[in-house]
Amino acid sequence: MTLVAGIMARGRGPAIPADLSAVLKHRLHRDPGAAVEQIHRPGICLFHVDVGAFGEPAAPISDQGGTTLLCGEPLYGCVGEPDAPSSDRPDFPTRGEDLRSLHRRLVAGDLAALRECRGVFSLAHLGSDGRELVLASDHLGIRPMYLLLTPEFAIFSSVLRIFSELPGISLTVDPQGLAETATRGYAYGSRTPFREVRRIEAAEAWRVPREGPPVSHRYFRWDVDLGPPTRRPDMPERVASTFRQAVSRRLRDDRKTVAMLSGGLDSRAIVAVLRDLDTEVHTFNFSIAGEQDEIFASAFASAAGTRHRSRPRSRAVDLQGGDWSFLFRDAWASDPSRHDIPRPGMLWSGDGGSVGTGGSSGLSDAVAAHLEAGDLRGAAETYAPSIPVGTLPGGHRRNVEAVGHIASRGVLEELERSEEPDLVRRFLLFLMLNDQRRHLDGHFEEIDAHGVELHLPFFDSAFLKDVLTLPAPRLRKHRFYHELLHHLPKAIMAVPWQTYPGHLPCPVETHGRFPSQWGSEGTRAQTLIEAQARRRRLAWFRAMAVARDLPTGMISRPRLIAAGLAYHARIRDYDYVLDFARQVHQFARLANYREARWAPARNGDSGEGWG
Repeated sequence: MTLVAGIMARGRGPAIPADLSAVLKHRLHRDPGAAVEQIHRPGICLFHVDVGAFGEPAAPISDQGGTTLLCGEPLYGCVGEPDAPSSDRPDFPTRGEDLRSLHRRLVAGDLAALRECRGVFSLAHLGSDGRELVLASDHLGIRPMYLLLTPEFAIFSSVLRIFSELPGISLTVDPQGLAETATRGYAYGSRTPFREVRRIEAAEAWRVPREGPPVSHRYFRWDVDLGPPTRRPDMPERVASTFRQAVSRRLRDDRKTVAMLSGGLDSRAIVAVLRDLDTEVHTFNFSIAGEQDEIFASAFASAAGTRHRSRPRSRAVDLQGGDWSFLFRDAWASDPSRHDIPRPGMLWSGDGGSVGTGGSSGLSDAVAAHLEAGDLRGAAETYAPSIPVGTLPGGHRRNVEAVGHIASRGVLEELERSEEPDLVRRFLLFLMLNDQRRHLDGHFEEIDAHGVELHLPFFDSAFLKDVLTLPAPRLRKHRFYHELLHHLPKAIMAVPWQTYPGHLPCPVETHGRFPSQWGSEGTRAQTLIEAQARRRRLAWFRAMAVARDLPTGMISRPRLIAAGLAYHARIRDYDYVLDFARQVHQFARLANYREARWAPARNGDSGEGWG
């Protein structure tokens, strides 16, 4: 399946209202012609739809009295398998076979089966007696699964948008979750912008019984189960082998495939392994014309022998909104080679590589200094983005002060609940379990529109379990990544690559000077894109300035108008203020915004019905 949703009656509450189940069915996929399948059991309705990208639908399993619905690909039972030589790929189980194996163990109540999966997935399982619902996500929680509980119902969905459309279900803003989303692009931990809706976390399974409170189970703890850092001298070879397994396992027996290819290392490493596995690879790049990202991607494609398409973009893209997926969909839809690919809807992506291998710019020198001094609060305040409190309503000094610290408070809470003793590694885990876990939310939220599924080998749990056992200093700034390159296919080192500012420089000589994506402000293409983004931002501002549903308990209309006019007149660049206000308006209008105020959640409450 691609999308799933469902509703279960709880306790001795009323029967499931027909209009409520109808919305779940008809809004799960926004194309009215989509084939949304449904499964009815006494007191429960399940819905699922598959776009067919994986080549074979993981049909819902309904034997032994239980039912399991799957999103994504679990890659079950392949931890520690031998490397796949290029001339002899193993006969891996299919996605459907993986699901059937998982289903049998879930029917038996064995949640430890989830620990043996290394893929990106989420699932819903109804027990054989129909009295308990299990909702679970992968080791990192990349594939979303959301849950809303009331005394009468448990409602779940793999997309967040559907909850604001449910009749008879009232949503209220979670100020903490909304502030984090409006500044960082995502909320931390299990939070969402809505107080009543939670996101299933990394390696988490929720047991939701018909009667009684729900119970959370962690089948893997990144802060506990990794163990102490290892100093084994063979780790580069071991990690390279595990990465090759991660690619081979996802590739299965495909001989042709399609991949994103940037000018950096992550997508390059994937494509290099694919080519070494004797795979014909079609690659796409959507960078700004003339940047390193475009130039180096084209050069590597030529060296590796891929069938490359460079499609310089003329507009800004929203990483959190899944814009990359639509760029690919539009470019690939009319490409004649699409019909030669066994699974044309499966796209290889390098997401997760830079953070997973320790190269994230989020772990800056300033943040690291606080961590090494044992100062978690300082690290949180240094990392957290500032919130433009100047747009808040006047006369709410206490609320303004609360919002001023709300972003860093969320970071600090996540750091303090971790039991990892090494604070630098704790912060790396924080980034993986928050920034990276949420990085593809926009892609999965819009998957019914673009229909693109992703191969994500850098999020392979076996690979990450190897990498993250290394001492944190060895991972920082791509130190270990550079060691790893010498044990991957030699084509990786054939041409230069784009590096993050402050990280180890590329050892391959660059012939010519090309702007990087972090230093292209003066180029004509970037200027045009920025002008387009400015026009779009001003259009949002004009709409918000007169909107009747502007949450004036959260955003001051006069102050917003003053910021917008200053931005329009180029007196001051208040783009961050307008972006913040737009995000607040977007989510507050979906909830009962009249009740929303900038204040901490009541007694840590995450919504009604959480036991």
